[in-house]
Amino acid sequence: AAAAKPMSKYERELLLGGDERRGGSTNDKLKQAQRIFADTEELGMGILGDLKSQRETIERTRERLADADSDLDKGSRLLRTMAIRARSHKAITAVIFVGVLVFFVFLMVWHRGDDVPVPDAQMPVTEPHAQAAEVAAN
Repeated sequence: AAAAKPMSKYERELLLGGDERRGGSTNDKLKQAQRIFADTEELGMGILGDLKSQRETIERTRERLADADSDLDKGSRLLRTMAIRARSHKAITAVIFVGVLVFFVFLMVWHRGDDVPVPDAQMPVTEPHAQAAEVAAN
């Protein structure tokens, strides 16, 4: 294999000058790439910040929903208990009403027997028309 011959200063300048003709030096391209990288990194950091904020919002919303679900369960149990108590109070009221009604009917029947006059054995039993005629005759 033949040994590579060293480049001349002129050849080196031609090669470096070709870079400048193709769109700038390697150093400029590197700086441009670094700017794009910095812009992309800044944009990515902004997006990550937004995502973190949205995640926190979602977590708070989940906590509030869990609290609301718990409160709804408690409210449902309370309403069910209130409905059971209302039914039992209605039943007790109905039993008391029927008991009072039966008591008053019993009193009416029992006192009705006291209102009927019992005839004395000494007093003759006469018809009411005969008594009226006797009073009119006197």
